Amino acid sequence: MSKQIFKKPIESSHLFDILEQTCIKNDDHYIIDINAYKKIKFHNLHINFLESISEYYHTSKKYYIEREFTYNSFTNIVRQICKFNNIRFTSNICYNHSTYYIHYIIYFIKDESKEK
Repeated sequence: MSKQIFKKPIESSHLFDILEQTCIKNDDHYIIDINAYKKIKFHNLHINFLESISEYYHTSKKYYIEREFTYNSFTNIVRQICKFNNIRFTSNICYNHSTYYIHYIIYFIKDESKEK
């Protein structure tokens, strides 16, 4: 399915750059929640992010990045990039004041050479 979305291989660095700036980072994963999305919107980071990944999408699939930028559209793009690059992720449904949000946990491989 991801070959139908992307016309050329998309680098995971596009995703990890924005996650590094906005998400909670633990030992081996990032947590994407509504607060990370609000940070992205507040600092207008989504504009550069969407422009940087635009060239990878097929013309017929660009509506994923051209439509209104919401939490759901952002997480949809994140899932697409993760599936294409075989990046492991999980999701949890969290209820708060009669609304629910899906929190995503994106796992990464620690680079041990940077820690030394």
